[in-house]
Amino acid sequence: YVLDNLALVTGISGGQARRESSNRLNPALSGSGDWSFANPRLGVLWQATPGLQAYGNVTWSTEPPTLSDLVSLVPLGGFSLLKPQRATTIELGVRGELGPVNIEAAIWHAWLRNEIQLFQGPTPGSSFARNAGRTLHQGAELAATWRAAQSLVTAQDSVVLRGAYSFSDFRFDGDPTYHDNRLPGVPRHVLRAEARYNHPAGWWVAPNLDYVPEGFFVDNANTTRTNSYALMGLRAGFELPERGISVFVEGRNLLDRRYISSASVTPVATASSALFEPGFGRAVFAGTTFRF
Repeated sequence: YVLDNLALVTGISGGQARRESSNRLNPALSGSGDWSFANPRLGVLWQATPGLQAYGNVTWSTEPPTLSDLVSLVPLGGFSLLKPQRATTIELGVRGELGPVNIEAAIWHAWLRNEIQLFQGPTPGSSFARNAGRTLHQGAELAATWRAAQSLVTAQDSVVLRGAYSFSDFRFDGDPTYHDNRLPGVPRHVLRAEARYNHPAGWWVAPNLDYVPEGFFVDNANTTRTNSYALMGLRAGFELPERGISVFVEGRNLLDRRYISSASVTPVATASSALFEPGFGRAVFAGTTFRF
């Protein structure tokens, strides 16, 4: 702390990674690589009020390539040395209490160099991992909890609203082929919300919503994208805190919506590309927790 309510935060992390592939059928396609790195961090933390903090930081990060990035499949074959992807990220945020609301909010921007992405291979339909040029990742995150009502139906009951929203804008930055296209595989908007009613007898019920209002692209060329979806769910449970026991039951995707939960990515999608991965249909889960 440099002042009573102002602190500086700093640190450094380092690492070394080694990847090795041995091709016993064709030793000429074997290979190995070593990567070492150091990532500093510098931040500031301001205690604006006893219940509210504001912060900002600059972070450097490094991610070495994985074996699946380095070892190409047929028709390429062989071990391809790639550079580690590096990023410089700036983040600003607040967290704490604003009256009856508990809030966490942050905005961030990352400049990436040598991000590992799939690019078009030498034959139609093939692809391989290589280092992209410059890419940008930026976004915002907001989470809030609000005790909206108390003693609504009976004494000491409550209604608590919770929500979490994230915005992600990932894109190429002046790529010779894909220009400023969005990077595939990441939805721009994700919203999760829940309204929970707590009864003083120990039981509770909480309807919830998972909402992706805009599908995401599945290829670098930005020709094919998923669909939006909204999933309704319901959770309920009973708690006996004096005994450390709680039980719950949860229904997910109650309307049995068909949707694409995730996808593989490709440089350029075609009509025959098998990329979409379906989400679960209607499902029910139950469980119990013991605390001691």
